[in-house]
Amino acid sequence: MRLLITEVTDMSAGNFCVAGWDAQQGTMIRPLPNGGNWTTALLARYDLQPGIEMDFVPAGRRHNGTFPHSTEDTVVDMHQISVAGRPVVDWFGPNSPARAATVQEAFEGNVKNSSEFRGRLQSIIVPPGTNCRSLWGIEISQRNIELITEFDKLKAVIDDGEEQYVLSVSGHALKEVYQAGGVNAATATLPDVDRLHVRLGLARAFPAKPNECFLMVNGIYG
Repeated sequence: MRLLITEVTDMSAGNFCVAGWDAQQGTMIRPLPNGGNWTTALLARYDLQPGIEMDFVPAGRRHNGTFPHSTEDTVVDMHQISVAGRPVVDWFGPNSPARAATVQEAFEGNVKNSSEFRGRLQSIIVPPGTNCRSLWGIEISQRNIELITEFDKLKAVIDDGEEQYVLSVSGHALKEVYQAGGVNAATATLPDVDRLHVRLGLARAFPAKPNECFLMVNGIYG
């Protein structure tokens, strides 16, 4: 199973979520090494970052998670992982990862919010157990996204033409730049192109928020 890695996102300290696009099947896959998360050591072993191609071997057993994450969760043999190539990625080409025009379309109409401030929707979630995608992309104009700092965290304001959303940024690379140089440094890394391919994903529910899978920005490419 060959995947174009589309997102590497921060979880708890030393743990990461990795996902990629299966162009042959036309679907997103979240490869889970022996059913677990990716660690700092595993990322370093493969110099793993968005844009590389990797080969995986499914382990032949289901992950014990729930929807919406079960849509993409795939247990893989951690001893049969390899880097297939490091191509120059055309994020809008014929085999590029699929993307929607709006956030609601990306998650099949299941997006909800619990607050709104100055016309911007906040606390964006999909309820756990919803049978829909947990990973997808949207294509928007560069002028319709802005990186901001809110409560000392990096967030993105996205206007998809239907609504304005305030979303936390979970993409590992963007967060590293932000932590080193602030929001201006993170903004400076955004592609200087007219159209952007924005990767979105749902965080898993956790004990403090058991009824909410929060929507996050996993990466911004051009």
